[in-house]
Amino acid sequence: KLAELKAPTLSVTASEDFLITATKSGEMNALLRGSRLEILSDVGHMTPLEAPKAFARKLTAFLEEIKSDGMNSIRSENERPAK
Repeated sequence: KLAELKAPTLSVTASEDFLITATKSGEMNALLRGSRLEILSDVGHMTPLEAPKAFARKLTAFLEEIKSDGMNSIRSENERPAK
């Protein structure tokens, strides 16, 4: 189902998340066309609660990029063929 998603997607994970590891997040992210994966250092599973400012910066930057540029820059960084 992830491969069918056709929307700008930001995945934010944490280096110290042992429930959904950064490796697993990367595997899931690889299924999403035109997605971006951000890994926050020294944060655990509750990323938005543990590092709200860092999380907000990543999210805000992603939304601003989509607002100004659509998905074009995201696709160019991370283009994948549809499955």
